[in-house]
Amino acid sequence: MLTCSIGLRTNGSGPWEWRGEEEGWGRGSDRIRPLDHPALEPRAVTDGTRTLLVVREKAAGRPSLLRSLSPVRVDDAVYGRVLKECQEGAGRHPNAHRPGRDRG
Repeated sequence: MLTCSIGLRTNGSGPWEWRGEEEGWGRGSDRIRPLDHPALEPRAVTDGTRTLLVVREKAAGRPSLLRSLSPVRVDDAVYGRVLKECQEGAGRHPNAHRPGRDRG
């Protein structure tokens, strides 16, 4: 679902930004490009220090704090709620790993 090119020896240069569907998210020379598919939606949020980049299935009528491709600046409390929303949403996915459950 993602194509990535991230320099692990550098600390990045500047904030992540949405650079369009061809490039995806970028920060300096780092790139993260989500798969362009009508069933998926890329979303992003930042608290100024941390940035959460998400690619998830579209769901009609799903209430969400994540609404933007470009990393929207939020305070620490909202960032925590967005992170929790993503973690809880992943746990409800039918293919999600659930600790203690035999995956066969």
